[in-house]
Amino acid sequence: LQNNGIRTAVYPVTQGNGPLVAKWPQADAPLTQEGAYLYTSQLPPKPVVMPSLKGKLLPDVLSFLNLYGITPTILQSASATTIDSHNLTVLDQRPIAGTILFIEEKNPLIVQLQV
Repeated sequence: LQNNGIRTAVYPVTQGNGPLVAKWPQADAPLTQEGAYLYTSQLPPKPVVMPSLKGKLLPDVLSFLNLYGITPTILQSASATTIDSHNLTVLDQRPIAGTILFIEEKNPLIVQLQV
């Protein structure tokens, strides 16, 4: 834009909690009939559906979740007597399968697995 003579500026949002990221001119600045006004917003992350992890081997589930930067909490059931994690299967999960999730870096997803 600046190469074409268009002046740009980005100002941080200081009020509200909506999706507005920045606007020009700054808040409370007088509006003129000359020039353009720019409002930039950030879309929420793309929703994903939590897959069913039940019945899957724990190492496979851990590898899958690692692709998304998720480190789950693993809860061992009373019937899980083996300490060999390669033979453990996921018996239950939270969030449950089918839950619509929004994965964000600043708000990491919490996943619990029962083996």
